[in-house]
Amino acid sequence: MYEQLATLLVTGARTLPHRDATLLLLCADAGLRPGEALAVEWEDFDATARTLSIERAVSQGQVGPTKTDELPRRGIGSA
Repeated sequence: MYEQLATLLVTGARTLPHRDATLLLLCADAGLRPGEALAVEWEDFDATARTLSIERAVSQGQVGPTKTDELPRRGIGSA
């Protein structure tokens, strides 16, 4: 499983525009759904705590609440 993910990320980094490869890495690292990743804003990122607040998602072209009522915080990157 991890080998396939590594292959996907390396291939994405080599073939996709930087922005798209970064979005792919964000989804993989933080376990985000695509709609959640598309709705991330800089204010959602806490660099000190290395967390990302997931407060909204894009669905059918509209930004709205996530599928769950809770506002999860996800750790990102390696410690």
